Amino acid sequence: MKMKNITKKQFIDTVAQRSGKTKSTCARVVDEVLGTIADLVAQDCKITFVGFGTFEKKYVAPRTVRNPQTGEAVETTGHNSMKFKAGSILKERLNQ
Repeated sequence: MKMKNITKKQFIDTVAQRSGKTKSTCARVVDEVLGTIADLVAQDCKITFVGFGTFEKKYVAPRTVRNPQTGEAVETTGHNSMKFKAGSILKERLNQ
């Protein structure tokens, strides 16, 4: 089954429709929630929404990869990434 892509604007439109609030209000709330999650995770906070999931920062160590065009080995730099682990309620909903 092909997954449908939803843009941020479409997500905000859906939230506005479901909540009965204006699109501009929903856009401000969505921006604030996403920004707050990003800021807190960047500060090494682990954010847990019980049943929905957990957001946390994960360090990705440097590693050697190959350039597929030249075959040359290249060393990547270590960097931080975002990790999301789905909670039990979200997993159940996805498997209905």
